[in-house]
Amino acid sequence: MPTIPNRYPSANDTSDESVVTHRVESSYAVPDACEASKHYVGQLSTPGVASSVVREVLRRVTGNKLDVCEFESQLPRPLMSCQELTITSPEDLRKVRHAVQAVAKDLKFPAARCSDLVAAVGEGAMNTIVHAGGGSATICRDPNGTEIQVWIRDNGRGISATHLHRATLECGFTTANSLGCGFFIILNTVDSLSLLTGAAGTTIVLSQRREKLTNSPPIEFFSWISSDD
Repeated sequence: MPTIPNRYPSANDTSDESVVTHRVESSYAVPDACEASKHYVGQLSTPGVASSVVREVLRRVTGNKLDVCEFESQLPRPLMSCQELTITSPEDLRKVRHAVQAVAKDLKFPAARCSDLVAAVGEGAMNTIVHAGGGSATICRDPNGTEIQVWIRDNGRGISATHLHRATLECGFTTANSLGCGFFIILNTVDSLSLLTGAAGTTIVLSQRREKLTNSPPIEFFSWISSDD
């Protein structure tokens, strides 16, 4: 179980400079043929690789946890929307985390499931500020209260196709002045992540059920990706 820096330890943390150690359990599966996975992901740096191939490889190597979408219609069906917030400042980040925590507690999510979702949402929301100057977050819940979706959108320039696999799989890769661990934390704390990115901006959908799925054994995160662009 890796130990990583978490900028968002809880929704109640009001210190912008707070950095704590947060232990995150990897919860998505990778094929046993790790060498084959390394080979396929390595090929994604080759110019001209079809977006459908990128989507399939990233889906497979994260055990169906990461879905890279080409079109809006491929994103999950939205659940019942209960709150929308604007993200432009560190204060907005705290408001978003508080709002997500409140919904999760109202739906009686276990404390660990709640804190994991809050951490993931904090990372996604921070990315909108770092890479796009801000965005929005929409918190949704299903009618039975067993699942929460958080839609985070921005109007930035998106993630380039050649960097997509590194941005999502390689902890420490960044094109901005940041730690580059956002997707690492998100993929280790939510049940699923859908990503739509392009010149018009980026949308991510974080989904978390009240109870953790039992068929997703912990694994080590990818650490073998070349640092060459």
